[in-house]
Amino acid sequence: SREERARTNPSQQMSTKKKRKERAGSEEEESVSSEKKLKQTGDGNHHPVVSQEEWLSARKILLEEEKKLSRAAMALAAKRQAMPWVEVTKNYEFFGANGQKSKLSDLFKHTDELVVYHLMYADTWPNGCGTCSSWIDSLNGSYPHIKQRTNLVVVAKVHNPNLAENPRLCST
Repeated sequence: SREERARTNPSQQMSTKKKRKERAGSEEEESVSSEKKLKQTGDGNHHPVVSQEEWLSARKILLEEEKKLSRAAMALAAKRQAMPWVEVTKNYEFFGANGQKSKLSDLFKHTDELVVYHLMYADTWPNGCGTCSSWIDSLNGSYPHIKQRTNLVVVAKVHNPNLAENPRLCST
């Protein structure tokens, strides 16, 4: 057993103790060195300061992980796009800003694709959801390009006169 060998060979026992002590000392030095690096940053985020080579090595490892994640996301998107379709048989009706009634099929206009964005908007709210409104605001520059390929409609589950008065949401 290990104990028997240590008893029969005192030099080996000393050697083992010395190695343990050296390792502990080395770990202490690394810890002190790391603490110094952390203090050097001074920003409270405790990011170590390393050499360009150390950073590049870590970045390459992270880049491989990012690529793996991107490939997995693209594979998942391909599976989603390959999902079967369901025929819509219900006759959905929508009311436009001007009160005009439209069927779901009317919303497609000139394309065979339709993007429907649900604006969260309650009949008691003076304005739509802030995040939804921000997303719609971001479409200003891209809407003409979207319109060339598909039709985009914004829908809310309530009829609210404030919605019809909002020029951002009622453009064609």
